[in-house]
Amino acid sequence: MNDDAMTVVATQPQDSATVERLRSIFSQCFEQPFELFPRSLGPKDLRNWDSQRNVQLIMQIEEVFQLEFSGSEMARMQSVGAICDLIDAKRGK
Repeated sequence: MNDDAMTVVATQPQDSATVERLRSIFSQCFEQPFELFPRSLGPKDLRNWDSQRNVQLIMQIEEVFQLEFSGSEMARMQSVGAICDLIDAKRGK
């Protein structure tokens, strides 16, 4: 396996249902489609991912996935991958 293939494998979320639901939430929250939705996508990559948008994003995630996040969990939500991992952990996946 070459380095590129290892990178692709390492950046793919494990639960595709979580990713697709999260992609839909991001599209609604940021009012744009996400053709590419890498695990590394974070606030530095989206100009309009500000504190207000972050609160909106977290509220939508909590509603869609029927979860509640603590303050420390919210602070860790700095990328798509971190959000996916946290959702899956809270759902016991």
